[in-house]
This record gives sequence, C-alpha cells and structure tokens, in this order.
Amino acid sequence: MADNTLLKVALFGGAAYLAYEFGWLSFLGLSPTATTASTAPTPTATTSTTAPVTTATTTTAPPIVGANSLDGIYAQLVSAANAPAAGLTADQWNYYLAPLLPSGVVPPDPMSVFPQAVSGFARTQLLSAAQYWSVMAPWLKSNAGLSGLGIYGLGLMWRGW
Repeated sequence: MADNTLLKVALFGGAAYLAYEFGWLSFLGLSPTATTASTAPTPTATTSTTAPVTTATTTTAPPIVGANSLDGIYAQLVSAANAPAAGLTADQWNYYLAPLLPSGVVPPDPMSVFPQAVSGFARTQLLSAAQYWSVMAPWLKSNAGLSGLGIYGLGLMWRGW
C-alpha cells in the first residue's frame, strides 16, 4: 500500500487555505481582509497664515462577519442610519431597519412594542441606536425568528417560511 502522507498534507493545506480565505481564522488575527492602519502626517509649526494641506486616506472596511445575524444587522443599521448624536425616532430607525431584514419580515409599529419596554414612551422621542436596539432585538428574536448567533434562515424555516 502506498504512503499517503503527501495526500494528507495537501488536503490539510487546502482546508487551511479555505479557512483563511473565508475569514474563519480571523480570531487568530489571520484575515485576508485585514487592513493596515495608516498614520496621518503630523502638522509642523508654521508662521504662515495659510492652512496646511493634508491628504485624506480612505480604507475600505472589511465586510461585516455574520451580516445575517442580529449583531451584523445592528452594525449595518448604525452604518446606514448615520444618526446624529441626539438620535432618531423609532419610526426613523424602522425605516433604516426594514431593508436589512429578510424578505417578509417587517419592523413592528413602535407604539406596539416600545410602550411596554419604556414607560412614558412617545412616538416623537429620540432614541440612540443602543436604546432602539435594546427593545427591537428581543422583538426580532421572538417574533421574526432571528437569532443573535448566526443565520436567520434557520429561524425562518422553523416558522414555516
């Protein structure tokens, strides 16, 4: 019988390469989408009245891992809304949340969810992303079949969708 050590090494190497490419090794600091941090040039002291010219560097953010999880949806929601410091109303947050949810799932009317969680809630009340999500995430878990641990398709299959 032939020695199959070379075959084992090749299979292990291929599996390791796929794990690296799909980002499964990111917890070890190995990721193909890792970007290096660039430092901005330090301004020098000048006596002229003209402003120094600086160049902005842009980096492409890596894709959100687990974008179909509650954590991934929250990250996309915060990014899409680009909310002011004062926050947004629950209706405004729902506007940004709706396209991030799976097909057939619609955010609830805020007046059916928020008054039970926030005493004295008013539709015009401004909420931070964290305040909105602290009420909406449990609703999505229990009523839309979404899970905080990963793919929402499993929850939808259990609901018969």
